[in-house]
Amino acid sequence: MKWPCFRLGHIVRLDSEDALVTNSCEGLVMSMSSSGATVVLADRFRIGNVLGRTMGVLSRHVVLFVLVAAVAQLPNLLLALFNPAIRPRPGGSQLITAGVVGWLVIMVIIPITQTVLYHAAFQDMLGRPIRVGDSLALALRRFFPILGAVICMGVLIILGFMLLVVPGIILATALAITIPVCVVEQIGPFASIRRSAFLTKGNRWRILGIWLLVAVVTLVASGLALLFKHALGMDAGAILGFVMQSVVSAFTTLAAVVMYHDLRVAKEGVDTNRIAAVFD
Repeated sequence: MKWPCFRLGHIVRLDSEDALVTNSCEGLVMSMSSSGATVVLADRFRIGNVLGRTMGVLSRHVVLFVLVAAVAQLPNLLLALFNPAIRPRPGGSQLITAGVVGWLVIMVIIPITQTVLYHAAFQDMLGRPIRVGDSLALALRRFFPILGAVICMGVLIILGFMLLVVPGIILATALAITIPVCVVEQIGPFASIRRSAFLTKGNRWRILGIWLLVAVVTLVASGLALLFKHALGMDAGAILGFVMQSVVSAFTTLAAVVMYHDLRVAKEGVDTNRIAAVFD
């Protein structure tokens, strides 16, 4: 007799005798005894899988995801286009204005846009239609816990970088999925930080590798934006740079939620439906 097991779209068949069988499904291992089949976790968290799945999610709804990410980039674009004072060279008023804009982005816009992207990404991974209204409602309902998680995570990482950089890198990888945890599991800021540290343990080098790749892409996009500004002028260059930064921001945000998904699958053996059941 064969026992089928469905795991992220792959099938493993196990003979009725006591056995240990593996398949090509990313190192998934299953065991079988007379009492039935048991999943033995050996599903590995892989950089290539995370990046590939992120690209898949983004490509299926690229316009929507980039538009949502662009909302967080919009204040900087408006500042560049409509505040001539910042164009000649930095001054005190520019720094104050930029500080206020940055504060607004961090305190209001980013938690909302990231939550919308996280929720929408899970709907896509479940094969469900994306309803922006539902995602926005969740973002508003969970706004203050997510804001608290953003602040706590940011403070810890900044303190870590002040301690000779290395602790900051360690904290950045350990807390990489704090916000997805807060959104999906609907727990508080401190519990989200502890949960992120637990889920990322054992895979932080891979997470660092993912963020380094994202950082390289971000630097390339920033360099291209500067070239566009010199070649096309301030306004056209700012707009093109805004579009590229929005695409990179969407990819980065989606990568975080895919990492969270894959870490839970690898570490706890849950599937996408169980992870997203909290939204139902």
